[in-house]
Order: sequence, then structure tokens, then C-alpha cells
Amino acid sequence: MVPNTLHESIKVQAKRLRDLFGIDLTTAKYVLARGPYGCADWSDLCTPLSEGPPL
Repeated sequence: MVPNTLHESIKVQAKRLRDLFGIDLTTAKYVLARGPYGCADWSDLCTPLSEGPPL
């Protein structure tokens, strides 16, 4: 699967992290959001992506 949007891209990253470390997807999403992206949680990471690019 080739991600077409930023939201799809971070979902693919979370799935890769899950597979790499053998953890559940919810934990992988949390780690990804908190670690490299510096967000409070997964929904905090996804909110700006849903709103689209800034004007």
C-alpha cells in the first residue's frame, strides 16, 4: 500500500512499528505520536492532518 495522504502515511508508520516491536497497534500509535511527532496522543497527531494544510 502506498499512502496517498499524511494521515495514511502515519497509519502505515504505526503498523510498521507494531510489526517491528511486536506490540499492539494502539500502543504503536501512542509511541509514534509521543516520540518522533511530540504530540500528546494519537488523536492530537491526527487532528491537524484532518484539517488540511495551513493557509
